[in-house]
Amino acid sequence: MIWNKMRPYLVKVKRFLLNRPHGLKKLGKDALVVRPWRFQGRSHVEIGSGSAIMPGCNICAVDQYAGKSYDPSLSIGNSVYIGHYAFIAALDSIVIGDGSALSEHVYITDFFHGFEPDKGFIMEQDLVSKGPVKIGKNCFLGYRVAVMPNVTLGDWCVVGANSVVTKSFPPYSMIAGSPARLIKRYSVERRSWENASQS
Repeated sequence: MIWNKMRPYLVKVKRFLLNRPHGLKKLGKDALVVRPWRFQGRSHVEIGSGSAIMPGCNICAVDQYAGKSYDPSLSIGNSVYIGHYAFIAALDSIVIGDGSALSEHVYITDFFHGFEPDKGFIMEQDLVSKGPVKIGKNCFLGYRVAVMPNVTLGDWCVVGANSVVTKSFPPYSMIAGSPARLIKRYSVERRSWENASQS
């Protein structure tokens, strides 16, 4: 009788504990990371309150590679949603602002492998930081978006599916393409998205 009353509560507790990875620099209240997951450099990763990371994500703060040590920072804000199979890898700094939503298979990185022909196998060459990445608050990144190093997206940016973002854009930008370019801007005064050529 008591077991039947306690069972739903215990199931919730078990689910909650299994979806909260240990060893992170910060794990906010009610944040969930749904298994399976892969973390590297957990002590350099922060996840804010109320954020949800879906199954299959690869979250890497690269603190060791090929015998070298690094000091990365990977910060995911409050109420962030990250879809299935996202890959986020920081050697320097990646910040994802509060309220942002990343769709499935999104890729974000702030570094590259060295690929010099005279320096041996690519996978054994040093990693090279190309500049930090900052995703502003309340941004939306569509399916299979790639955000490359040294990019800042201002608050409320919208990025179309399959886009490759190679440069920074200001707040209230709608961008798409490979490489991504400005399509529309949001007019706060008129409360509408307008073609970039009209704004």
